[in-house]
Amino acid sequence: MTGVQTCALPISTSSASNTYFNPISYYYLDGNVNDALGVNNGVNNGATSTTGKIGGAYSFNGVSDYIDVGSQPIGTSPHTFSFWIKSTFSGTDWMSVFGNRNGNTNGYIIQLKADGSIMFYNTNGVLEIVANGIWNDNNWHNIIIVRDGTSNNKIYFDGVSLSLSTNTENLQDPGGTLNTWIGTQIDLSGNKFRFLDGKIDELGIWNKALTPTQISELYQQT
Repeated sequence: MTGVQTCALPISTSSASNTYFNPISYYYLDGNVNDALGVNNGVNNGATSTTGKIGGAYSFNGVSDYIDVGSQPIGTSPHTFSFWIKSTFSGTDWMSVFGNRNGNTNGYIIQLKADGSIMFYNTNGVLEIVANGIWNDNNWHNIIIVRDGTSNNKIYFDGVSLSLSTNTENLQDPGGTLNTWIGTQIDLSGNKFRFLDGKIDELGIWNKALTPTQISELYQQT
């Protein structure tokens, strides 16, 4: 794959569009914030390149760092989100990982809380997928969120499907016209807040629900 890192992949491929089961965007975060598919290259705002789970990663200071990855609407289709995180976050508020939430009006966001909560939040309708895992122990952890309607929504933590404490996301369109960010979100006044404190690596987005077999292979290969 010319110009794209070829670490161990769960499928054989000769083109970036086939990397990791055909994502719509994939960020290796190895010294740059480019999309491996060349669709939504990021713009870095302060995050620092560092050692990652595989190759490099980006470290966020929890105060002002974020990466703008352009427009990533999800509509009403199933989606899967995967990333590796390493953090010691102990704050009382939520910490934003990825999304385009616009205050409490529309958009979606993936957030983490120090008590172990892992949440996908659809602002348009206050729809949620929530589970718990100890992700802030300063070790690398893989989180995969499958948004596929209330009967099929899943959150995987280090390859294991977690019990959902809340499951109301029903594929309603979250809307949102803002760009999507890694590491922050927008409040009701239009200001960025809930910044990410920790390291992020290997972030992928799919416009489909990955199967349990694919998720297992993805976890093992990354």
